[in-house]
Amino acid sequence: EKQIQGMKTLIMLMLNGESFPSLLMTVIRFVAPSEDHELKKLACLYWETVDKHGEDGKLLPETILVCNALLQNLKHPNEFIRASTLRFLCRVKEAEIVEPLIAAVKENLEHRHALVRRT
Repeated sequence: EKQIQGMKTLIMLMLNGESFPSLLMTVIRFVAPSEDHELKKLACLYWETVDKHGEDGKLLPETILVCNALLQNLKHPNEFIRASTLRFLCRVKEAEIVEPLIAAVKENLEHRHALVRRT
């Protein structure tokens, strides 16, 4: 419950213009592997709002860990988590994040559950 409230506060502060680059690894370590559905949904919102590029304009090295977390969500046994991750990937504009996930996305297009396929 504290993690959910903390993620909501963090996302709201980031949407209001605050920057918390030091919290990226904390979110990857403690929020991404969580099994809570609401926390996974908040993690996707966080990935959407966080700055993924360094000062040099290149993608941050931590995004590899984000890709790994997204890949695990795409292979998760729960259809809701798969579907929400697919919806999130539709909004990602960085090709470097989406490219390693293409095979898992294609597998989900043929998933037996309609919620995953429709997404």
